[in-house]
Order: sequence, then structure tokens, then C-alpha cells
Amino acid sequence: MKEKVDYQFIAVPYKAAYACDALCLAVLIILIQKENYWKDKGRLDSNGFFYTANAEIESRIGYKRNVVNETIEGLFRGNMIDIIPSSSKKDLERRRLHRRWRTV
Repeated sequence: MKEKVDYQFIAVPYKAAYACDALCLAVLIILIQKENYWKDKGRLDSNGFFYTANAEIESRIGYKRNVVNETIEGLFRGNMIDIIPSSSKKDLERRRLHRRWRTV
């Protein structure tokens, strides 16, 4: 049984804390938080993907776009997330993301 709590904490897999550097872990925590938010709202697609923009991650961690892109690419290469780039020309910076629970 999953119990709701009144306070706001994000469960972070402790192995990820050892495997990632601080920036990768910060981005991973943001993605976990966003995934949980959209799951609670019932807005994940049928495969568990959600949309997010790089600009949103940039504003949360305070790094530039190229650093965020490289960090997300590192998480992808480490098989911690799946990425489907947006096919729309107006939404080039939006991506569909999904966390791989087996790896994380």
C-alpha cells in the first residue's frame, strides 16, 4: 500500500547517488520529480513518457543549455533514461523522457 505524506521529499535511489556526479544527480532528481508529478496527474503516456523542456531544467539548476544537454545525454548513455526528441519544429527543445527503473 502506498501511503501519501504531507511533506515534499523526493525518493532518490542511493545507488544513483554513488554512480552519478552532482550535476547528473541533480538533473536525475528533477526528472524523477517531474515523472512523479505527471504520474499523480495521470498525464504520462501509455509507455510512461512525459514531456519536458530543456529551458525548464536550465532554470532549476542554473546551468546553460549545452551543460544540460550533455548531462541528459550522459544519463541516456548510462541507460538511466530514454529520450524521444520532439518532432515539431517549434518545440525543438522539448523531449519525451522516461526513467528506466531497472537501471536506476
